[in-house]
Amino acid sequence: MNNFETETVNIYFKQVYTCKTQTYCINRDYTLVQLYDFITAKAYSDDFGIDNNSYKIEIVEAGQFNNINGRDAELAPALDPNAEITLREKYGDRIDRTVFYIRPKLFINIPEINYDEMTHDEMIVMAPRT
Repeated sequence: MNNFETETVNIYFKQVYTCKTQTYCINRDYTLVQLYDFITAKAYSDDFGIDNNSYKIEIVEAGQFNNINGRDAELAPALDPNAEITLREKYGDRIDRTVFYIRPKLFINIPEINYDEMTHDEMIVMAPRT
């Protein structure tokens, strides 16, 4: 067995609440930051076809039923996209038996408004909440 085969593992990814799945060969020494970079590119590609103008990507370890966010494993807390821990350090020998969800998270890009430069006709009137 060569070094590439021992340092990589096939990992299964499924988009939450869909039948879209892919298996990718991932280096065991990828940090979670590197995993997010890799999977985000795949999620926005034809592999999953997620709209990058409307969604951010979260990666969730599968199998976390009855988690803090409810019974659905798809709702479990996402992995930290800024964590420098490697897959090898986090999962050890069980990484080859670990499955992940790709969870698109809707985001809204609200443009910054300079109210000082707006005319009265351009102002947006907000109704008070009751």
